[in-house]
Amino acid sequence: MPSRSRPTPPFRRTKAVVVVHDGKVIAERYAAGIGVDTPLLGFSMTKSVINALIGILTQQGLVTPSMPAPIPEWRGANDPRREIEVEHLMRMTTGLGARRNQLRLRSDRARWSICTTTWPASRSSAQMIAPPGTRWHYSSPTTQLLARIIRDAVGGPEQTLAFAWRELFNPLGMRNVTLEFDGVGTLQGSTYMLASARDWAKIRPALSQ
Repeated sequence: MPSRSRPTPPFRRTKAVVVVHDGKVIAERYAAGIGVDTPLLGFSMTKSVINALIGILTQQGLVTPSMPAPIPEWRGANDPRREIEVEHLMRMTTGLGARRNQLRLRSDRARWSICTTTWPASRSSAQMIAPPGTRWHYSSPTTQLLARIIRDAVGGPEQTLAFAWRELFNPLGMRNVTLEFDGVGTLQGSTYMLASARDWAKIRPALSQ
């Protein structure tokens, strides 16, 4: 039988592989220039962190998934978006109309910040096309609305940073985490959390519990 050719570098741009068993790192391997402390962009894994923070706020009695989403633009007496709950935002089942909201990540962080600043306003002005809970639509701006809810619940951007470290990162033993904020002080919760591979490995099992 003909021998199969082995793949040659580069291998799918993989930067790090960490294997954890019973809470302990048992194997890890890093690409050139990447180490155990190198912050790695989590992309949409950041969304799970936002949902975890909402869960902590729920435990503290500050937010509940079943409460109407505290979005001022939706509180009009005749606005059907009043029926959208926090859980609908978490599950991306708000029923809001789809917009061109998945923007390409750019290397220029200032331009990315401008994009994420406009996302909550754009999403909060979207109109409903289906009852909440009946239609799923992947939406990064929806996660940004959750990030805004977190900011408002704890009191601002500095409080958000302290809250995340005190309630989530420190208890999990995470040490190399960078949180990015947009131009109005809202956590860039759809994409832009950076953490070391070991730290990402710590948070994933916690989020699945």
